[in-house]
Amino acid sequence: MKGKWVKFLSALACLTLAVGFASCGGNDDSGDGAQECTHSFTDYVSDNNATCTEDGTKTAKCDNGCGATDTVTDEGSATGHNWANGTCTSCGEEKGYSEGLKYKLNEDGESYSLVGMGTCKDTDLVIPSTYDDLPVVSIADHAFYFSRFLTSVVIPDGVTTIGNSAFSGCDSLMSITIPDSVTTMAGGAFYNCGVLIIYCEAESESSGWNSNWNYSSCPVVWDCNNNDVASDGYIYTVINGIRYALKDGQATLIRQRRDIVIADIAKKLTYKGIEYSVTTIGEGAFYYCYGLTEIVIPNSVITIGSYAFYQCANLTSVDIGNGVTLIGDFAFDDCDNLTSVKIGDSVESIGEDAFAYCRRLTNITVDKNNTSYKGIDGNLYTRDGKTLLQYAIGKSATTFTIPDGVTTIGDGAFAYCDSLTEIVIPDSVTTIGGSAFV
Repeated sequence: MKGKWVKFLSALACLTLAVGFASCGGNDDSGDGAQECTHSFTDYVSDNNATCTEDGTKTAKCDNGCGATDTVTDEGSATGHNWANGTCTSCGEEKGYSEGLKYKLNEDGESYSLVGMGTCKDTDLVIPSTYDDLPVVSIADHAFYFSRFLTSVVIPDGVTTIGNSAFSGCDSLMSITIPDSVTTMAGGAFYNCGVLIIYCEAESESSGWNSNWNYSSCPVVWDCNNNDVASDGYIYTVINGIRYALKDGQATLIRQRRDIVIADIAKKLTYKGIEYSVTTIGEGAFYYCYGLTEIVIPNSVITIGSYAFYQCANLTSVDIGNGVTLIGDFAFDDCDNLTSVKIGDSVESIGEDAFAYCRRLTNITVDKNNTSYKGIDGNLYTRDGKTLLQYAIGKSATTFTIPDGVTTIGDGAFAYCDSLTEIVIPDSVTTIGGSAFV
């Protein structure tokens, strides 16, 4: 009896081992009957170990559940330096003063004003405190007006005045550091600086600052040498080339530079040892990012804000993760080269004209498990099939028959569809939205 029990346990152990080997469904050619995993890795997550100058890595677990991992270089993940007061806040590297800037001797003959870029080609400016052995005390009106290549500026202690529209139109400028010596700030100093975070050494604005100095309502971090939280309660940072606002364990993608090409959005990120889940693509985050060509939205993202990808002219495809529940109004409106959209199973609300005016859009697919929407022949409908929300206007067909049972044609559903010459509308349709056939 004891021998039979031992044989049974041995057989059970062998069976368990075989199941373990077979868990990934691979094949072993050794002939002993055991099966090894044929690994497949698709869902790579950043290891958040990129430096300012070197790419980090990203790791994926085997799709087949065997527990194996694969780590590869996360191409393009080097963060670049985050300059503040001439020092990178990430790695501590100090930047030398910018050379070639243009100055003008003031009437007192004892100080200079900075009046423009001159021959300087730097994108990250560190303005010196002196020029020709005299102090630099002001930045002139329009000194850097529409200097669209600037990404960061450090203004030295001793500067007391920043002139009218001094940095207006610097739409790639992401950070500027203002010393507490600045007592006069003219109106519109940072007008139309859409991605700018302002770091002020002072604890509050001086009485000599014009009420419209921050006309564009850029986030401001006061007492920046001792604090990194902006007045709106968020921490702002750039990780892997993407701008985020961090708060309460969640990360929101905010307005990005227009020249961004690939947006590699992580599910999670770490800032100063604290982990944040990426849950929101904010309103206008990629507004008019003309260089953006592809975007994969991870499952951690819950909300895509209004105008998030508005007029991204070179965006060709969008894969919306299964975590997204809300797509805001005009989110992908007027994306000229967008050809395909994949909508995950969790989307519950799609805003007005979310995919309107996408002139090359030929296919909208919806996960079969989505309970709010569905795709029929590449077009977007509500799940019950009663509302045609968006016809893929890039199709080459010249005629289209709306299915029986549809009661509503959504706003802008066929807007700017140049190929169609005939649309057959069934008797069931009772409502036609605004600009449906414009």
